[in-house]
Amino acid sequence: MGTEDPRTVPREELLRLVPWLDELDPAHWHLVGYDTFSDEFYPLYESHAIEAMAQEAAIRRLMVLEVQQPTESSGGQADEGIQDRVFILGPGGVFYRAVL
Repeated sequence: MGTEDPRTVPREELLRLVPWLDELDPAHWHLVGYDTFSDEFYPLYESHAIEAMAQEAAIRRLMVLEVQQPTESSGGQADEGIQDRVFILGPGGVFYRAVL
């Protein structure tokens, strides 16, 4: 009985979302940006050895986004907001959105 992580995305889907996937170290945790206005993912060129470090870095990125794209004018991280998003991509295809 496997305990597969529910955040796991099939490789084919990851390659569609993150075309530069094969350039990343599969043993590390990476930050990936998402431009809600253009509806596309973009590399943030930041990787970490452990998930907790990636989560901390993602929170810092979200705080910077709040300064660069204030909630008052962008709608923030709400579903209808256009503020950029930050995702964490980990070993084995784990891929999920970071939130404050």
